[in-house]
Amino acid sequence: MKKTFIIVAMLVCLVCACVVLCACSSDDGITVEGVVWGFDTASKVSDGKVIECSESNAEFYPEAKVADYECSAADGRLVIVNKATQSKIELTYSKIGNKTTKEINYNLKNEDGNSGMMVVANTNYADGHSEKTLVVSYDGIVYYFTERA
Repeated sequence: MKKTFIIVAMLVCLVCACVVLCACSSDDGITVEGVVWGFDTASKVSDGKVIECSESNAEFYPEAKVADYECSAADGRLVIVNKATQSKIELTYSKIGNKTTKEINYNLKNEDGNSGMMVVANTNYADGHSEKTLVVSYDGIVYYFTERA
């Protein structure tokens, strides 16, 4: 019962994070390209459980494996590389949705036709700072990246 509650709580947190990402953003300078993306977490779509996290997030997700991913986007191609294993996810992306929104949504596809989605936005925090945020949902995993200086 406790495990089910934790899973449901994680799913609620993931949904809330996506809502906050969309609602608390600004459309100034939103772009997926030309940004150095730093990995934060990877979670399962099915239950919201964080399965991998950056070293800086390890204390918050003690059951997650510490991992490091590199993410880059250019000319309609998104590449996510696991730095330890060198395994790659290579996807093409195309913008969807209305340009007046405060985030940019994209469809993703690999060369086999498998699809996913991603969203990029500027997340503004109560203390006044903001950062670009990238959420990629592909193959049953949600990858969360933030801009690195």
